[in-house]
Amino acid sequence: MSEASVSAVNALTLAYTIILSFSVTEALRQFVNDGPTENTGKQVLWDRLIALVTFLFLVVPFIHGMNRYVFHVYLTPPRPEPYSLYLLFDVLLFTIEAAVFFVLSRFLLLDQWRDFVTGVTVLLGVDVVWGSLVSWMHCPAIAGWVMINACTIPFLIAIRVWYPATWSNRWSAILCMIVVILRTGIDYWILRSLYFPM
Repeated sequence: MSEASVSAVNALTLAYTIILSFSVTEALRQFVNDGPTENTGKQVLWDRLIALVTFLFLVVPFIHGMNRYVFHVYLTPPRPEPYSLYLLFDVLLFTIEAAVFFVLSRFLLLDQWRDFVTGVTVLLGVDVVWGSLVSWMHCPAIAGWVMINACTIPFLIAIRVWYPATWSNRWSAILCMIVVILRTGIDYWILRSLYFPM
């Protein structure tokens, strides 16, 4: 594999990497203000902790998975040909997912939990579409991602639509957090050989 092709892969992956970095930064900024706000007088906004934990448990495996996928498919032979078309498609979808993460980073308030759950559902839906196409075209190793995310979506929809009216926003957000933590745990357990190759 030539240095030029490695450089092309690395240059394109910067597009979504930068947006993901901004997303994590923005999520942390939403949790910790630069100074006490006029409205609350607080610097650390603890009511956003549940959504922040949910966000972090989702963004870490996505960043890890994107990097492992790019290495597995494009930086180790054999790679799909013409690799330029496959790479552009992957980078486009990863950039869309990174943009959804940035939107999620702005919905950490408890009152916004429905928007947050909707964003997580959209994110997993986009990943299912991408993963289904890629698994079918050239990388069956990621079929597990498709199944895990596809199985998670109905639980998120149920939380979003059918949560008991007597529940507070906090309990609904906690339930979403539990679903995402379980999704990440199952993801790392089932696909540990992909995440952590020997």
